[in-house]
Amino acid sequence: MEQHIYLIFAFIFFTAGFFYLIFYKKTQNPFFIALFFFFGYFNLYLTLYHNGNLVNYSYLYGSMAVTTSAAFPLLYLAIKKSLERNFIWQSKYLLLFLPALLRWIFLYPYYLMNAYDRETMVQTAIETISPDALYNDPNIYVLMANYTFFCAFIAVYLYKRVSLKSIKDEVKKKTSNGNVIKTLMIWGISHTIVMVYMLTLEAGGLIYTILDYLNMVSAFLYFVFLSLVPYLVRLGIFSKPGDVWNIHVFTKSRLNKLDIENLEKTLLNLIQKEKIYLNKKLSLKVLAKKLGISIYQTSELINVRFKKNSNDFINHYRVQQAMKLMKKKSNMDTSQICYKSGFNTYSSFLRAFQKETESSPDNWRKNQFNKND
Repeated sequence: MEQHIYLIFAFIFFTAGFFYLIFYKKTQNPFFIALFFFFGYFNLYLTLYHNGNLVNYSYLYGSMAVTTSAAFPLLYLAIKKSLERNFIWQSKYLLLFLPALLRWIFLYPYYLMNAYDRETMVQTAIETISPDALYNDPNIYVLMANYTFFCAFIAVYLYKRVSLKSIKDEVKKKTSNGNVIKTLMIWGISHTIVMVYMLTLEAGGLIYTILDYLNMVSAFLYFVFLSLVPYLVRLGIFSKPGDVWNIHVFTKSRLNKLDIENLEKTLLNLIQKEKIYLNKKLSLKVLAKKLGISIYQTSELINVRFKKNSNDFINHYRVQQAMKLMKKKSNMDTSQICYKSGFNTYSSFLRAFQKETESSPDNWRKNQFNKND
């Protein structure tokens, strides 16, 4: 019976993952997509364990331990991506997956065994211990430490980044915004409490099994709800049509205590006088270093003061430069103009030009010649 239930969960999570993958442009959160696939694999693993077929796939034994450890940082990144309008991937985020790497290291001696010894160990595990446990106690300690750390880590992040006063005001007014946020918070906190409580129970018991199933359903619905709320609200499901609920209005600004006026002048000086946008290697990181603030502060500054994301902001000036070159040097090839304007690829130049002018560079150029004639 259990294996059938887990198989159904595996199918549901994998299906949702593929759905999100197909309609990625609607959600634009790859971390949620990864979470659905991770939970799908988690349930597939449990299916193999409960029907005894894990012995036939002994090389998968213990991989659920790595998967669960990797799911925690994925959840953090998914929430971060939802909260922050211009989430920027940084290589330092790879450190979040260090616990998952440590758990794989604990598994390494197992993978060095021959096939017969691995199958024997898996058969023993199926008969005596829980599917997530290994033959060494340190692995369990890593799981406990990992879960506790990320619960605290996500809580601290939400406290620092979310404006509780704004949420409180919205909840008091009983607006659709406040109701959605309140639902998400109560749901998330309740789910976490149940998960922590489950760690104190014996795996395989009746209460543990019931809570395990309920948690699986809760996690699935929560991820779907959290990731689709902005899109569903745009459709008018949670709010009146045209009233776009956006979680960003509840986030605290990173520009507090900064001289925004002076930073804006410095940024415009870099762009308009120094023409820093002509540097093909210009990035948000380089721009932030020039301004002496973090990349997130730079991103927010551009969003707040210029109503554009950093790429569109820089590309705007590059396109303007390209248009000037087209007018002045009519004999210059379009690809040459592309690189002279600061773009590092011709395809990015075409996309930016089309977005800025609603015309291709060649068509725009022809129209200019026709006007001059």
